[in-house]
Amino acid sequence: MLVMGHYQTTPKGSSNFSSSLKDWQQKYLEDSNASIINNYIRINKMTAFMKYATTLDEQVEILKTRGLVINDEEKAKEVLLDIGYYRFGAYLFPFEKKYPSKKNRDHIYKDGANFLDALDLYYFDCDLRRLLMKYLNRIEVNIRTYITYYVSNLYKTKPCWFISHAVMKSSYVSSFYAAVYGTKAFQDNPTIIEHHKKYPMDRYAPAWKTIELMTI
Repeated sequence: MLVMGHYQTTPKGSSNFSSSLKDWQQKYLEDSNASIINNYIRINKMTAFMKYATTLDEQVEILKTRGLVINDEEKAKEVLLDIGYYRFGAYLFPFEKKYPSKKNRDHIYKDGANFLDALDLYYFDCDLRRLLMKYLNRIEVNIRTYITYYVSNLYKTKPCWFISHAVMKSSYVSSFYAAVYGTKAFQDNPTIIEHHKKYPMDRYAPAWKTIELMTI
């Protein structure tokens, strides 16, 4: 079609096309802006809760502003320096208003919650762990000795029965060296070193030596 001496190159319906193009450009800009904003929010969410190191004075003040009763601040500082603010927080958790929920945790303490109550809980936990470890260690030694004695006598011709497919699962046997015997802790153990010096052809020390060094 000739218009003013020139051919019209714009196709029919060009006004609709231009309108669609503008709409697409507008949508693209809106989507781009939305993407930028979302990324900004995401980054801020990742960094908004990044915490900085605090002094003992600051730690005590934080606990007080959250409603924790601290009668002796100097004693509290000694405790926090001894135990650590982060670790001690686990013993303060039961005294928070939202306990046991961790959702939207605000660290606000119940009315009357006292620093010394959390300290007593910490000492109780330490004493209980010490008591349990004493007997758990004896139980572990007993179980290990029992297994070694009875299984070793049941398979007298297999002093290294712990890597025998006839005794143990194949998956356990195939992974035993890498997972247990080949570890630095095992290879550096004086009992293992001495055994292989005396018996250089043995790949493993017998059960009564090897299992004695394993943990249950």
